[in-house]
Amino acid sequence: MYGDYGSGKSMTLRDIYFRARDRFSSGHSICCPVYLNLREHIAQTQPDEALYRHAEKIGFPEPYSIIAAWRAGFVIVFLDGFDELTPPQFASSVINLRQARRFAVELVRRFIEQTPSSASIIVAGRESYFDSRDEARSALGYNNDCQVFDLTGFTDHDIARFLKAKDAQIPSWLPTRPLLLGYLANAGLLRGEQAQNLSLDPASGWDQMLQRVCEREVSQVWGVGFEPNDLRFFIEGLATQARKASDGLGLEDRDLRNVFRGVFGRDTDEPARLLTMRLPGGCVT
Repeated sequence: MYGDYGSGKSMTLRDIYFRARDRFSSGHSICCPVYLNLREHIAQTQPDEALYRHAEKIGFPEPYSIIAAWRAGFVIVFLDGFDELTPPQFASSVINLRQARRFAVELVRRFIEQTPSSASIIVAGRESYFDSRDEARSALGYNNDCQVFDLTGFTDHDIARFLKAKDAQIPSWLPTRPLLLGYLANAGLLRGEQAQNLSLDPASGWDQMLQRVCEREVSQVWGVGFEPNDLRFFIEGLATQARKASDGLGLEDRDLRNVFRGVFGRDTDEPARLLTMRLPGGCVT
């Protein structure tokens, strides 16, 4: 399941998970759903290790039984956020970014390889993590027999239904991402005076939205050690660098490293690589 920032990947995945959980709990299915947030399994490459750690974290008393059930085909595996993964530290220093991404998603690839064909596995993440759909297919390890879904923003009909349910209004410049609209609506920013303030000036509105995106990204990347304004300076530096490219092919890995060094005065480390690899890639050699 592919989708851009805020397109509703996690919300969709969780809705499917809860439906599968209810069917299992009511006895209508013998397959137990297990939901892994891949951000919590960085640097892991073995599915049984990931399942064991997950079972321990949620307090499941018999972690090995989940592994046995998975190997027997009685577990539906949900893997959320392959774009949250980064390669081992040794890998990213000696190989190009395409190979680094392949190292990073090895856990997903092994899950797909080792999950019995009789069981289901659902994987979600940002397509922009990879340079192309072909690279994604090869790195993640799925084949043409798998079902692929693309999530997009709301249609006009979806927006109308959403705003009616929330008694809200949005400025015309605001992107129709479900995550963004949901956040603003639940925060009460699309009603009354708050909505009017947000729609006074497109430039100010974009300024607020970029700041909130940076706040969310920093909060999503555990232990990254950045402030939202740090990430914003970095994004603005990348935007400036991208405009200098005459070939229109975007940014290369060395551009990311150079801009990061220029903004922060140091080379990228493991948390920084996690942050940079979440950004859409360009032509990487």
